Amino acid sequence: MESSGTQTTAPPAAPPTEPPKKKRRGCLWTILAAVLALLVIVIATPGDNEKTVALTLVAERAGGAVIFEGTTDLPDGALIAYEVSRDYGDEEWPANPWATEGTVAVKRGAYRGRVENAPEGTIKVWVAFQT
Repeated sequence: MESSGTQTTAPPAAPPTEPPKKKRRGCLWTILAAVLALLVIVIATPGDNEKTVALTLVAERAGGAVIFEGTTDLPDGALIAYEVSRDYGDEEWPANPWATEGTVAVKRGAYRGRVENAPEGTIKVWVAFQT
């Protein structure tokens, strides 16, 4: 038998495809991200465990000090965060406005704090708690 001299070539190879494992991993990461997003939404949504907390505040000056106190229904040992600052109102704010912050503990349904060396002028006192 004689050869005609022509060659037949195979069709071009298809581009390599991603192995099934990698496709599954990508899909798993997408599903995991969606589940985590839903979990965060469920955790952040208020539920039946909401509680209203009572927190009062009274503040006064005593010489160069500011004394603040209040009552609460939080348990003993709960921390009340505070910030005491100078209220500059319409005045021009200085480069370094005066403010101080800290925490005080609840004891027998009450808390009390004292800040020394408060400047002259109007003072603001802010209190809060975080669970």
